[in-house]
Amino acid sequence: MIDNALKVIVNELNNFIRIKFLLAEDIVVLSNLINNSTGEQMFTNENKILVSLINIEEEKKIQKANGNKKNAPIYLNLYILISTSFNEKLKIESLRFLSSVISFFQSKRTFTNNNTPTLDSNIEKLQVDINNLNYNELSNIYSYTGGKYTPSISYKLSMLVIEEEMISYKLPEITGRDTDSDIKK
Repeated sequence: MIDNALKVIVNELNNFIRIKFLLAEDIVVLSNLINNSTGEQMFTNENKILVSLINIEEEKKIQKANGNKKNAPIYLNLYILISTSFNEKLKIESLRFLSSVISFFQSKRTFTNNNTPTLDSNIEKLQVDINNLNYNELSNIYSYTGGKYTPSISYKLSMLVIEEEMISYKLPEITGRDTDSDIKK
């Protein structure tokens, strides 16, 4: 479900940006800030808006309300960082695109199956709010990811519910028995 929630956010944001700027191709991508195998920044100078998952957190308030119920659903908050990766000549343009990202989430703060048909039917709703980061927190994010600072904003996606029924395994029924006498025949 995490994958669907993030893909939906990226697709919806791409549709908004393509229409607003009359673009033929998608520029919003779900990606890490750096390439894990090379350690270099992703999409350097490729004029992209990156959506990166930076944290997954259990929503403790609701979890406590459920008490110690066996197999109680798990409520998650996803934290994403939306950053720009534009070449130096387009730095001002990158700020324009980042402003459009903010406008998009201002106009659509809640994603449901009614207003977002591609949202997984198991996701009742996603609430999107700005996650204010101070300078130290932002510095820490870029430090631990290995990225270089670019204009960015963080959002909290609230209330992704993970709930599975207990999986039970049924062993196949044994219908016969091999015995030495059966083998000799």
